[in-house]
Amino acid sequence: MKLFEANIATIIERFFLMMAIVIASVFTHQFWAVGIALIIFMSALLGVRFEHFFTKHKH
Repeated sequence: MKLFEANIATIIERFFLMMAIVIASVFTHQFWAVGIALIIFMSALLGVRFEHFFTKHKH
């Protein structure tokens, strides 16, 4: 996990995902789901890049 390494497309996708979760949770009165949206917002704001899960290390 690296901070400030995400590209702009990833940040925009996370923003749209966050907004979808917020809108859906408010309309269904599931306000606990806003906490999940906050985590997604923070990962977009900090530009977190999760490369460890998608790359294989050569030994």
